[in-house]
Amino acid sequence: MKRHRLRLILLILLPALLAILAAAGLVVRHFAAPTNIALVNFSGFRLARMTEPETGPFIRLTPVEWNAESDAAALAGYDAVLVQGMGLAVSGDQEAALRRLAATTPVHVCNAGRPGTGFGNFAPADAETINAYVRQNTVENYLQLYRFLRRDIDGKRWFAPAAEPPEILPEDAFFHTVRASLHTDFTAYRAWCAANGHWQEGRPIAALVIPGNGGAWRAAPGYLSDAIRILEKTGFNVVGISGG
Repeated sequence: MKRHRLRLILLILLPALLAILAAAGLVVRHFAAPTNIALVNFSGFRLARMTEPETGPFIRLTPVEWNAESDAAALAGYDAVLVQGMGLAVSGDQEAALRRLAATTPVHVCNAGRPGTGFGNFAPADAETINAYVRQNTVENYLQLYRFLRRDIDGKRWFAPAAEPPEILPEDAFFHTVRASLHTDFTAYRAWCAANGHWQEGRPIAALVIPGNGGAWRAAPGYLSDAIRILEKTGFNVVGISGG
């Protein structure tokens, strides 16, 4: 009798337990699952910077090479798709595929430069925020971009720190090997170098000039750091100059 009663109770409770487990699974999937981001057709030097941030296990970045011969399904299954806008040229089939994708997935063409390449579906304010992160091309800005996509676009709030606004770097500045060296005033730059052991009075000065908006390199000069260190070892005070 007791076994029959226990079996009856289990039969009654089992559907409820299964429903609870299913609901819990949906909640975890919606709020805690990883955010998968496709980085489509970004050039090698930019892609290297975009994939440098330590995003942790809840943000997954996948570089995708996508051309006229590629299967449209290559862009399916992502939580957000970012496309390189500079130099973007797509066939009619590719355009149709992107527009179909944008019906179900957040898609953004970063800093689209050509008419007819705005296939994105982000609100204008969100699109401009993404463009601001990408234009700066710094590791920290990319990290904040991915946090923005996870929390504000993908809607996953677990394991998702709020994103900081884009850090806009000055277009004309002096730089050394680290972000803290960036100054728009030469006197301030020289004082920073002296305080950090990078300036000795009487030494000749070597100027390392990077034309154009080099904000990306000024924030984390990358290969330029080696050039700066070599020049210092050979007896120069080094002034990195970037901008117009």
